[in-house]
Amino acid sequence: GSLPFQVKQAELRFSNTCNLQCRMCSPMYSTKWETEMKKGGESWKWLNNKGYYTDMEKRVQENVSAEKMLEFIEKSAPHLEYLMITGGEPFIDTSHIDALKLLKPYAKNITLEYTTNLNTLTDRGHNVLDYWEDFRQIRLKVSIDGDPENYEYVRYGGKINSIVENAKQIYERYPITNKNPNDIYPDEKVVIQGTCTVSAYNIARLDKVAQFVTQIGALFHTSQVH
Repeated sequence: GSLPFQVKQAELRFSNTCNLQCRMCSPMYSTKWETEMKKGGESWKWLNNKGYYTDMEKRVQENVSAEKMLEFIEKSAPHLEYLMITGGEPFIDTSHIDALKLLKPYAKNITLEYTTNLNTLTDRGHNVLDYWEDFRQIRLKVSIDGDPENYEYVRYGGKINSIVENAKQIYERYPITNKNPNDIYPDEKVVIQGTCTVSAYNIARLDKVAQFVTQIGALFHTSQVH
């Protein structure tokens, strides 16, 4: 006999494509760092002095292909209720919009959750806001690992003003209603969490990070990663 296997919740990482080179990151999650690794320069040798990254290139190449993940989405879409998309930076990954198109017929039943740096909302001329309308809920875990004074140092290549402007765009399109404000996930179309990965770069500045996050209308959240 057989037992139907219908996936209702999933987490996908299409690739390590990213627009930033954060100081606490690695080639597994950033193409900017992957480029540095392949150069094999002095800075990379220093980072690798404990052998931590010696097999990183092999592990990056062994990731499941984006094509396989899109096949999985197409097959699972009728049963999905929750999908987390991470990266890299999902909003610039070429497979992301393709995935949303596949999910569209079933979107009303699906909550999307992202891990994003929110430095952009656009990929190949497509604004992600145009694709969220039909989904049950959108949850954004925005990586904000610094306050306005040190964010651009920690998240190298990032612009904190881009986060402010993009959050503003989101709230203009999907306004906050303040329904059930004390819930872990308020009853909003789009919920933004400012997620801070605690490190030596910010542990003494968490109050400032939290203040910035709340100023842009987001919930303050600390990552499980330290």
